[in-house]
Amino acid sequence: MGIGCLCDKDAVCLSKEPSLQIGKTTEPRAIMPVKSEVEGPLIVHIGGEVVREVLIIDDNQSSHALEYFLRTEGYSPIIVESVDEGLEKINASENLKVVLLNVELSARRGLDALQRIKHEHREVIVIVIGARVQTARKGPSLGAMEVLPKHTDVENIRRAVDRAFRRIDSRNNTFSFPEEEIEEETEEEIPEEQYALVGDSEAMFELNREIGGAACFNISVLLEGETGTGKGLVARLIHEESERADAPFVSIDCGAVPHELREAELLGHEKGAFTGAESERAGAFEQADGGTLFLDEVSNMSPALQETLLNVLQEREVQRVGGTQIHSVDVRVISATHQNLREMVAQGTFREDLYYRLCGHQISLPPLTRPDRGYSVTGHVLSAAY
Repeated sequence: MGIGCLCDKDAVCLSKEPSLQIGKTTEPRAIMPVKSEVEGPLIVHIGGEVVREVLIIDDNQSSHALEYFLRTEGYSPIIVESVDEGLEKINASENLKVVLLNVELSARRGLDALQRIKHEHREVIVIVIGARVQTARKGPSLGAMEVLPKHTDVENIRRAVDRAFRRIDSRNNTFSFPEEEIEEETEEEIPEEQYALVGDSEAMFELNREIGGAACFNISVLLEGETGTGKGLVARLIHEESERADAPFVSIDCGAVPHELREAELLGHEKGAFTGAESERAGAFEQADGGTLFLDEVSNMSPALQETLLNVLQEREVQRVGGTQIHSVDVRVISATHQNLREMVAQGTFREDLYYRLCGHQISLPPLTRPDRGYSVTGHVLSAAY
């Protein structure tokens, strides 16, 4: 799984001798589930100590060191080799609400397993480990609480498990998962990728994880980075991973459109609204209704156009140039710039209220000159690059 040997300088290798604690030997303790006075169904007792159960699904049988580490941290891990065995364990026990899913061997098989678990047990929290870049991006949209890379430190896994149980504690007795909604959901085949960021570096993994996280929430996203760093492709990937993926993706380069036509490009125009307007035309907001509007180089907008954009984002409606009819729109806006918008706000050249409307979530792309950037961009790939 890429965890590595969990050896302390004075200890034996845990992966070779799972019955040994760090620095001393001891006999493994028997696990006896008993009724607890602590709220919630996730509690078992080991020798009088309160711990919680964690299911590890690992088809490579490489998680025994992780199993022992979690046991020493007060958890009660259970290892199975397949998602079918894992689902059997979950079905048979009320205690298994946290799953560590190792997807190192096959990203697609791992994503399929994640989808099956969340389809059958929506309340179960899944933490993906051993992930590569495709999983980092797709995992959040398929229901993973966290996605951790190959070779991640076991302390990071332990902290993720801690967060999972804190989430369970906070949601106990606060809401439920209606059975009828779960029954109506169907598993969908994970499509082959048309767009991809190519690479396998740490920077690549983190960028894909940010893309996946941003895609899960229906908020505006601001992309900052040098020209050529792939901001347009990142915007497309956020759209493709979101619930709006089947709706339009419309892109406008705010720096390429002539200044006098930018308002008409955004809002649309009626016939005869200006010289050359020989017919009515829907603007970018109407064209992207239900989907995503990508505004590239948004820093090039004039103060007047900034005000127009702010009004549309606030009111969620547009009025075409030369027209009187109001059109309601439901659009997610992803904007991009090679400038620092915060500095532009401080200098008074970009509206602060618009900045906060656009920056629901910000992603900064590494510069092309950074030596550990470790990825390139491609608009179309014929086969998986992982």
